[in-house]
Amino acid sequence: MELTDRNVVITGAGSGIGAALARRFAAERPRALVLADLNADNVKQVAEEVGGVAVQTDVGQEAEINELLARAREAGGPVDVFLLQRRDPRARRRPAGDFRGGMGTWPGGST
Repeated sequence: MELTDRNVVITGAGSGIGAALARRFAAERPRALVLADLNADNVKQVAEEVGGVAVQTDVGQEAEINELLARAREAGGPVDVFLLQRRDPRARRRPAGDFRGGMGTWPGGST
């Protein structure tokens, strides 16, 4: 997927896979890179590192998703890519390959 000149939103971007995706996507020079996470300090740090916009967001709250989308539109116009990824807080640490209980649902679809 070509990300140059796209408006990209990544949730869960304060650490782990989300932060790694933010770093990788930043290399593609998107028009805007909007990073969201529940942990405001972490997502701010990653956003500063990659030149993105940080938005503290609880993806389990529809109003906060709507605010995230509004901020993304302010930063770069229409959203071209919205990557919703997060760890289900109900999931316990499990051995590699055991995904039971690690998947959840969001009003917009599966996570």
